[in-house]
Amino acid sequence: MAAATSAGNFFVLLSLTILLWAGGVILNGTRLRDAGLWGAVALLISKVVAELIKHLVGRGRPFLTGGSPYAFLGPTFSNGYDSFPSAHAITSFALAFALGEFYPKGRSIYYLFALLVSYSRIYLDAHFASDVFAGSVLGIWIGFLLTRRWVRT
Repeated sequence: MAAATSAGNFFVLLSLTILLWAGGVILNGTRLRDAGLWGAVALLISKVVAELIKHLVGRGRPFLTGGSPYAFLGPTFSNGYDSFPSAHAITSFALAFALGEFYPKGRSIYYLFALLVSYSRIYLDAHFASDVFAGSVLGIWIGFLLTRRWVRT
C-alpha cells in the first residue's frame, strides 16, 4: 500500500504527464501531447482545489485524532489538520478522467489505479473514507469540467 501511495504522489503523477507531453512533442503525436498537457492541467487545478479546501476545513487525520472523524479546527495550517479532502484521491481521479478522454480504451486501468491509490490512503490511516470519497468525486468533477468544457470546445 505504501507503494500505491507513493505512485499517487502529485509530483510522480505530474512527472508522468510531462513525459507524456514530451513524448507527444518528440514523436509528433498530437493526442499524446494533448493528453500530457491536459493531464498536467487537471493535476494542477485539482491540487490547488484540494489544498484550499484542506486548509479551510481543517479536519484532523485519523492517526492524529484517535480515529474520530469529528476533529475539525476550521481554517488552519496546523500540521495534521489537512485530511479533507484527500489530495491523492482528487489528483489521481482528475488525471484518470482526463487520460480516459484521450485514451478511452485505458479508462478501466486509469480508474483502477486511482482506486488503489485512494484506498491506500485509508489503509495507511492517513485519511477517513469520507476524505477519499470527497476527493474522488471532486477529481472526477474537475476532470469532467476541464476536458468536456475546455478541451472539447
